[in-house]
Amino acid sequence: MDEDTPRRSTRIRKGLTVAAFAMAATAAMAAAWWFVGKERARDVRAWQVRLDLIADSRASDIGRWLDGQFATLSSIADNAAVQLYVMQLAASGDRAAATEPPERSYLRNLLIVTAEHGGFLRGPATPTVPANVESVRPGGLAIVDRAGRVMVATPGMPPIDDSWRAFLAAATPGRPAFHDVYAGAQGAPTAGFAVPVFQVQGEGNPERQIAWAIGIKDLAPELYPLLRQPGTTEKTLETELIRQSQNVVENLSPLLDGGRPLERRSEADADHLAEAAALARPGAIGSLADYRGEPVLFTSRTLPHVPWLLVEKIDRAEALADSDVRARRLLILFLVSIGAVGVAFIAVWRHGASVRASEAADRYRATARELDHQQRLLALVTDSVPDAIFIVGGESKLTFANKSLGDRFALLAADLVGKPLASVFGPAEARRYAEATAAATAASGAVVARTDRSGEGPTLRISQTRAVALARESPRRTGVLVLDSDVTDVVRTREKHEAMLQRLVATLVKIVDQRDPSAIGQSERVAEISAEIAREMKLDGLAVDTAAVAGRLVNFWKVLVPSDVLTRPGPLSDEEMSQSRQAALKWADFVDGIGFDGPVAETLRQVHEHHDGSGWPKGLKEAQVLIVAQIVALANQVVAMTSDRAYRKGADIAEVARLIGQGAGSRYHPGVVAAFLNALENRGGRERWSDVSGRPG
Repeated sequence: MDEDTPRRSTRIRKGLTVAAFAMAATAAMAAAWWFVGKERARDVRAWQVRLDLIADSRASDIGRWLDGQFATLSSIADNAAVQLYVMQLAASGDRAAATEPPERSYLRNLLIVTAEHGGFLRGPATPTVPANVESVRPGGLAIVDRAGRVMVATPGMPPIDDSWRAFLAAATPGRPAFHDVYAGAQGAPTAGFAVPVFQVQGEGNPERQIAWAIGIKDLAPELYPLLRQPGTTEKTLETELIRQSQNVVENLSPLLDGGRPLERRSEADADHLAEAAALARPGAIGSLADYRGEPVLFTSRTLPHVPWLLVEKIDRAEALADSDVRARRLLILFLVSIGAVGVAFIAVWRHGASVRASEAADRYRATARELDHQQRLLALVTDSVPDAIFIVGGESKLTFANKSLGDRFALLAADLVGKPLASVFGPAEARRYAEATAAATAASGAVVARTDRSGEGPTLRISQTRAVALARESPRRTGVLVLDSDVTDVVRTREKHEAMLQRLVATLVKIVDQRDPSAIGQSERVAEISAEIAREMKLDGLAVDTAAVAGRLVNFWKVLVPSDVLTRPGPLSDEEMSQSRQAALKWADFVDGIGFDGPVAETLRQVHEHHDGSGWPKGLKEAQVLIVAQIVALANQVVAMTSDRAYRKGADIAEVARLIGQGAGSRYHPGVVAAFLNALENRGGRERWSDVSGRPG
C-alpha cells in the first residue's frame, strides 16, 4: 500500500467533517432566519390581539355612552307626569300665551335639571348680536310634537330646523332614533338623539305616540376622551370614528395629524387605505397605509345605535420597533451561538465527550423532566379555574400562566410565559400587580388581598387580587402566585337588588299615604328618626339600614284594615283593635318573603313589644327584643304623638320628649331613649321632628 494512502484517508475524513460542519452551519443560519421571522410574526399577532382588546374596550365605552344618552331621554319620555303634561299642552295647542301654563314650567325645569345632569348643557352659549335674542348653546333638551314643533326646551336650545323635522318625519314611530353627526354651533361636531313620548299607558304603541323627547349634544367634551385607551403610552396609537356617506369615507373624530372632525374625506373604494378596508370588512385585522400614508396595523368595530365604525390602529414602525431590535439581537446571538457550536464541535471531534459532560447532561434531563412534571401538574389544577392565575418571577416576568389568563388575550398560556407584566397587562395594570407582589413578598407567606375600583357607573370595574409568595425552600419554583378575579358583576347585581328594594319600599309607602291621607309623610319621618337614633347608638351600617326600611314599612298594615276604621275619630273598639293587631302581624309575614339584607320582617313583628315585657304579641322583654325593633317603636310613637289626628291636635315636641323619658325602662329601652333625647337636643332634632307637617315645636 502506498504510504500516502493513510494521509489521503485522513484528508478525506477531514474534508468530509468540514463539509458536514459547513452544511450544519448553513442549516443553522437558515434556522436562525426562520426563528427570527417566526418571532416577528408572533409580535405582529400579539399586537393584533392587543388592538382587538383595545378596540373592544373603546367600542364598549362608546356603546355605554350612547346607551346613556338614550337612557337620559327615556327618563323624560317614560315619566308619567311628563306624558300627562305633554298631552295637556298638545290638547290646548297654545304655545304663545301671555301667561305660561304651569305644565310647561314644570317640563322646562325638568328638562334643565336632566340636561345639566346628563351633560346636554355643557359649554357656554354662542353669543348673538341682538340683545333680545336668546343665545344658542352647543346642546340642550326639548320636547317637540310629531311635526317637529317645539313644545318646551332648555334655554339656548339649538334650533329645530327643517333638517331636524325631516329627520323626525323619517324616523320610525315609537322607536328611538339617532341624528347622525353634523356641524353644529360654531362648527362643533354635534349629534342628536330622539326618544318617543307616548300617551299615558300607551308605551310601545306607535299610534299613541304624541311627541318626541330630543337631545342635542356637542361630542367633543364627552365622546372624544373615550377614544383614548387608559394606560397606553404609544404615540401613534389612534382610535378613529368614521362613517360611509355614499362612496366617501368621512372622519368623525380628531385625527393624529391635527385634522378636525368632519374635515377629511377619502374614497370608500380606495382598497389601499386602512379606513376603506375597515369599512369593507368590519372586525378584520390588517396592515395597510392610513390617511397619512403611513403603514399601520389596524382593526375595526361596529357600534350600536349609530352608523359609525371604530378603527383602532398604530404605526407599524412603532409597534414593531422592539421586535426589530430583538430580531437583530437574536440574529447576532444565533451567529455567536453557531460559532460557539462550531468550536465545541471541533473540540468534541478532536477530544471526544468527557464523563463530566455526560453526567451534567443526565442531571439536566432529570431536572427538565421534574420541571415539566411540575408545570403539567400546576396547569392541570389551575386551567379549570375561571379566574386568572399566574406566577410573577424575577424582573417582574411571568413564569407561569393558566388557561384563563391566556384566554383573556386570545393567546396560549405558554405564549405569556417569560413576558414582563407591563407588556402583558399594560402599564396601569402592571403597576397594580407589582404592588400586590411586593406586598406578598414582604408578608413572608401570608396571603395579601386587595380590591381595586376603576371607572363609575357603566364603566365601573372592580377587581379582587390575592397574592402569596411561594416558599423560598423550593428554588425551582419561586416567585409570587397571583389570583385575579373580576367581581364587577357581583357588585352590580347587589346594587341593582338594593335599588329594586328601595323602589319597592317607596311604592309601598305611597300606597299607605293614599290609604290614610292624614298620615302622609309620616312613614318617611319614622324612617328618618329611626336611622338617626341607630347612628347615635353607633350601630353598624346594616342595623341603620334595617331601622330605616322597617320605619318606612311599620304602618303598612293599614292597607289590610278598612279605611273607615283608620279615619274614625276616637279610640277603637276591642274587636277593631284585635283586627289591627292581626293586620300588623300578617304584614310582617308578607315582608318575610322580600329579600332584605337585615331582619326587617322580625323587626316589624317585635315593634309592638315593650322593654319591660308588657307589649304584644309574645310579651318579649329586654334583650329578647331586637334593638332595631325598640328603636323603630320609639320613633313611630314620636311621630304619632306629634302628628295631628281627626280627634286631636299633635302634641308639642317638648311634651313628647317628657313622656318618652318617663317611659324609659318600662315601655322603651333606656339606651334608645337616651340616644333619642341626645339627637333631639344636640343634633337639631327639635327643629326637624316637631311634627310631620313641620309645625314648630
